[in-house]
Parts: sequence; C-alpha cells; structure tokens
Amino acid sequence: MNRPLTFTASVVSTSHEDNMAVYK
Repeated sequence: MNRPLTFTASVVSTSHEDNMAVYK
C-alpha cells in the first residue's frame, strides 16, 4: 500500500508544480 500512496503523492506533487508554473 505504501507504493501506490507514494506514487499518487508524487503525481499530485508534480501536478501541483505544473499548475503553479502555468499560473506564473
């Protein structure tokens, strides 16, 4: 269960960074 959670957190983090980059 740790693997999927870490993967999801990684994807969410990356998406958040991408959104911030688009915002700027």
